[in-house]
Amino acid sequence: PDKRRELCRQYRCSTESLSICTSGTTSNTILHIIHVAYQADEVIVAIPDGEVLDGHIPQSKMKLLQAWIELHKDELLADWELTLSGQQPYKIEPLWRAMNPRIPEVVPTENYKLPTLFTNGEKGYFDCSGLLDFGIFQELRDMNYFWRVTVSNGTVVWPHKQDICPDTIYIDSVKERS
Repeated sequence: PDKRRELCRQYRCSTESLSICTSGTTSNTILHIIHVAYQADEVIVAIPDGEVLDGHIPQSKMKLLQAWIELHKDELLADWELTLSGQQPYKIEPLWRAMNPRIPEVVPTENYKLPTLFTNGEKGYFDCSGLLDFGIFQELRDMNYFWRVTVSNGTVVWPHKQDICPDTIYIDSVKERS
């Protein structure tokens, strides 16, 4: 927090929040910047180009941050303007939500299929029949038990704790064409 405050003062940021500082000026030139904290590391990054102005975060996280900036540069610049005028910025979708779609609800069908509407808006179905011969998934052969599927933390689960990784469901689902 103290380092963040110092960086915000250095870049003359007009606001601070838990992990993002959304505006700044230097030498009469307006900089569009964000201040990002990741664990113990912090970085000041220019928007919309993602140039690192100060600090550092792990390289793998920096690549994700720069991808997120590219996806949301218009929203970031609009939030910057809102903040500069003293208004509350809008929340911007986190990168993991766009890149790792989750399942908000499930309604099973016959033949061990799970129709899915992912959080990114894509639709498809996942066929569970290929799992029925493996360990804990054998219990899903009982169609009455299979129908007891629910959603927890963005993926499908059954009462005896069987679950399927939401990334597996997304990757292996047959997608509906628009």
